[in-house]
Amino acid sequence: MTILIFIIGLVLGLIIMAFVVKVMMPKMMFATYKSKLDFDEAVSYLEESAKKSGWIIPEIRDLQQDYIKEGLEDMTKVKILYFCDPQGGYNILKDDDYKKMSVMMPMGVSIYQTNDSQVKIAAMNIGFMSMMFSGIVKKVLQDGGKRFKNSVENIIEK
Repeated sequence: MTILIFIIGLVLGLIIMAFVVKVMMPKMMFATYKSKLDFDEAVSYLEESAKKSGWIIPEIRDLQQDYIKEGLEDMTKVKILYFCDPQGGYNILKDDDYKKMSVMMPMGVSIYQTNDSQVKIAAMNIGFMSMMFSGIVKKVLQDGGKRFKNSVENIIEK
């Protein structure tokens, strides 16, 4: 009887864990905010605010224009600002074990207009992701998470 209860508990625990991973993880991995500003103002403000928070913005990509060039005309406004922390990236990538993390560098921060004209900002939740690591990676991601929040705090609805 004890073994049966253990097996039932184990199966229920696995089902609950699978549900949490499937439903909750995507919501925790990405942060989305509604902007108080219109699209162009949000792009300009975020670029300046990011720089003040210690980020370098090496590129701003206009996805709407990229799609229009390919004949896809019905896309709303979407721009990706790439947030770069050269020192933090260097500190992570100098260890060969962490070079695979380069796929996330620089961090893309999306500003987009929804079909109902809301302006939103989305990014990886690097503060949350830091909990999955230790050492220098954890430190760099935690610092980046704080600086990202500083960059958006004055333009997002609370």
